Amino acid sequence: MTLFYWRHKILAALKQVPTESFQGIVEMDETYFLYSEKGRRNISERKPRKRGGKAKHRGISNDQVCVLVARDRQKMTFSSVLGRGRIRTTKLDEAIGSHLSNSNVLCTDFWRAFSTYANQKGLAH
Repeated sequence: MTLFYWRHKILAALKQVPTESFQGIVEMDETYFLYSEKGRRNISERKPRKRGGKAKHRGISNDQVCVLVARDRQKMTFSSVLGRGRIRTTKLDEAIGSHLSNSNVLCTDFWRAFSTYANQKGLAH
C-alpha cells in the first residue's frame, strides 16, 4: 500500500474514535494550513503551486484552512477542520459545542472569536 492509502485509513480510523465531554480546564487554539488541492487534475481557480507555494494574500485569508485543536488536563483531545479563512463562532460551536459544559474553563489566546464564544456560552475564560 502507498502512503496515500495509509493516510486515508488512519484519518478514517481517527473519525471513528469516540470523543467524550471535556472535564475542567480546556486549552484551545487554532492553526492554519495553506489550502491544498494535491491530486486534483483540473485546478481552474489558480495556477498549480510547486513545492508548497505561498498564499496570495498576507495574513489569514481564504487561501488557508483553519484547524481547531482542544485538549483538557485529562488528555482528552479534539481536533476539527473549521473551514477556510478566519474562525467564526458559529463554526466553533458546531465543532466543539457538544463537548463543552458550564463547568469548563477555557484557556485560549486573545483571539476575539474565542472570547466572544466563551461569553455567549457562559464559560469562564
